[in-house]
Amino acid sequence: ASLHWLQGWQKAHWDITPKDLAPLRKPAAGLFPQGELANSPTQPLATIAQELFGLPEGELIIGDMNTNHLIRFLPDDVNGSTQGTLIPFIAGGELGIGNFRLDFAPDGTLWVGKIHLGWAGDEGLLKIEKTDKDMFIVEKVNLLKDGFQITFNHALNDLPKQLDVSRHGYHYHAAYGSEKVELSKVKAMNIELSHQNKVLKIQLPDLVEGQLYTIDLTGVTDTNNQPLMGHVLRYQLNNEIKR
Repeated sequence: ASLHWLQGWQKAHWDITPKDLAPLRKPAAGLFPQGELANSPTQPLATIAQELFGLPEGELIIGDMNTNHLIRFLPDDVNGSTQGTLIPFIAGGELGIGNFRLDFAPDGTLWVGKIHLGWAGDEGLLKIEKTDKDMFIVEKVNLLKDGFQITFNHALNDLPKQLDVSRHGYHYHAAYGSEKVELSKVKAMNIELSHQNKVLKIQLPDLVEGQLYTIDLTGVTDTNNQPLMGHVLRYQLNNEIKR
């Protein structure tokens, strides 16, 4: 109904269709597949200096009401617009659910405030501190003209023995939720390691705008056989790189 105040808008609100609204929407920089990655995302919090908490500065940590993990968002600027990758981070029963408010203390401690809303959640405060153990993580995911470039903070043991890539979209409609639309596997044409085995390039046969790409790096380890902290990457591809 608020579109009546948009200059030049003529259509009655009861006649508006999703097709009318689609050109007016700003696409989401990241999407959380419901029941897989999150169910009710909460506060996004910008990361602080890497030496204080361990994650690259400038990304986001996001909580959720009824899944027991925190989620990282790694931004990627393409054609002047932000899109990017969501990756599971800290998870498990010790973290629990109801992770509603997040904030960093000056010493780098992450405080998580829990809330109970009746349908989901918990109560109390949780304190998360950086340890001396070095995390093996994905630092950046960048779109290429013909695929993706994934940068790690540690050198990989070897090329991934198993690399699953898929893509799908969602319906934009008035009904609650949507099944995955046109879910399909994408076979990589080539994968290669460079920069002292810290950069993985995945070449794909084609890229489709408006699709959520899921890259599963199950089994990837560093040279100390340490497993990757968050091995499923979900990149929302809104804009391709202009060729």
